[in-house]
Amino acid sequence: MKRTSLLSLAAVCLLAQCNKTPPAVISAAPVTPVVPSVPLITENASPHFMKVIPHLELGGTSFNYADQEGLVSLIATLLDEALKSVPEEQRKDLPKDFSVTRIFKELGLDSVKAVGGSSRRLDSGNYHSRTYAYMPGGRKGLMTLNGGLAEPFLIHQTAPQGTDLSLEFPIHLKTLGTETLNSFLGMVPEKARAEAEAPLAQPIPTLGITLRELIEKLDARLALHVKVYPEQQLILPNAEFPLPGMDALLVADRIGWLLEPLKKQFMPMLSNPALPVEVLEKDGILTVSMRAPVGPAPMDFQPVLRFDSKTDRLLVATRPAFLAAAVEGKGLVTGDLEFKTAWTGLPEKGNSAIYLSPTLLKTLRETALKSIASSEESEDYKNTVSKVLNFITPYLNQGQAACSSNEAEGTLGVANLAIAMSDSSTLGAISYLAVVSSMAVPTFNLTQEKARQMKVGNEGRQIGLALMKYALEHNGTFPATLDVLTSEGLVDETVLNATTTWLYNPTLSNSSPDDAIILASEPSTQGKPVRVVVRKSGISETIPEVQFEVEKDENLR
Repeated sequence: MKRTSLLSLAAVCLLAQCNKTPPAVISAAPVTPVVPSVPLITENASPHFMKVIPHLELGGTSFNYADQEGLVSLIATLLDEALKSVPEEQRKDLPKDFSVTRIFKELGLDSVKAVGGSSRRLDSGNYHSRTYAYMPGGRKGLMTLNGGLAEPFLIHQTAPQGTDLSLEFPIHLKTLGTETLNSFLGMVPEKARAEAEAPLAQPIPTLGITLRELIEKLDARLALHVKVYPEQQLILPNAEFPLPGMDALLVADRIGWLLEPLKKQFMPMLSNPALPVEVLEKDGILTVSMRAPVGPAPMDFQPVLRFDSKTDRLLVATRPAFLAAAVEGKGLVTGDLEFKTAWTGLPEKGNSAIYLSPTLLKTLRETALKSIASSEESEDYKNTVSKVLNFITPYLNQGQAACSSNEAEGTLGVANLAIAMSDSSTLGAISYLAVVSSMAVPTFNLTQEKARQMKVGNEGRQIGLALMKYALEHNGTFPATLDVLTSEGLVDETVLNATTTWLYNPTLSNSSPDDAIILASEPSTQGKPVRVVVRKSGISETIPEVQFEVEKDENLR
């Protein structure tokens, strides 16, 4: 386990105002404020000041403004001058028209002309912070990754009641791909340009389009909603302690053009009555669901996928009941008092957002404490980290939310957090991340291993689906080797050995038992060894090494 850095702990203590607990909010009789006259200079005044301050609030705990005019250009010019002093022999691989100034411009780093921020304390104890980046020429380069103009948040439309985590963001590569990519390729030396362009021209087997086409078309919105059940105990393989139960819902808008070629490839296989899957397509709505839960409670997940071609919206949920609220538009998180409090003063339209409930924050803390208690670290270290986690407990009693919203001439950020985030420098962000890090570091190793297992499981499912499709086309038999799948375009070569080296049993057929192991990963190296296995039915799961030794077939190699 990686140790929590002293810098992070120091930042937490500084953030907490020298070990003082958050002050209680004392109600007082309303007082009519005396508004002083604030003189504004007219000579050598910032040309952008009046464009920024209408988006901020005066009179709170902090306020700041900074002109950025010419700063990026100055840095780029200095770097270009520095390059001129580099011996020509060392610059021979650079194109003749290479320019840092041009790169900064293509990235859109010179589009921000001024920034400002403000913060004020709320009755809930959180801080309402606002930031604004003024871009009169519009967003360019990297600034376009956050999508176009603000749209109604998916969180408000699809997050079920009781949601504890909502994360929403755009995947907008379209502008970057059509405007910036070609400029960058133009600066690549001719000898290396063909090598750089080759991957972009390679077709993606499952989609039938090239990577360049994918980048130039991709303009989607994603949202993830998670509800945790602290009272439930999920016993996962290799886990040192139980984890809380949960439900999850993934929402994706504007990706129908990606799903169409996938439907053509996988619908015949999914329609196989031998699979534990039910497929229904009616009135432009495709629903794919498991016929029954995959296990007993609390592992009674019953994944369901729903794509509405009319609204171009994809929904994938762990259980049908969690999907229902998003489909019906009733019983949403917008009715929860905790969410309403956290979202006070935030806009209803935007481009990216996050919401964290008190339940989630406290669950993360409890999980971190359990991880520390079961670790092999020294008692002194355990006590130190536990004290830090206990110290920040008062800051976890309120839901927290933040969002960004693109406007015609800039980007507005609004947040209700336990920490004021109005400073246009990175100090506020670093301090806040220090708090999150103090909770995340104790569970890093466990999370990292679980993430690897999930990735291996996902790759295994892709190979398993490809094997099943192959069997459907070859009288129920499986290929002699996994390489056959790539030669027939059923799975990308990079998937086969991306994360693990697979053991494979080619002697199985469609008549073999559904629970027979057809694929098995290498054993894990952290904690008690486990393996990810894929059953003949296509189900992927993680099992202990001792169970694998009992179940494995001698032909699995």
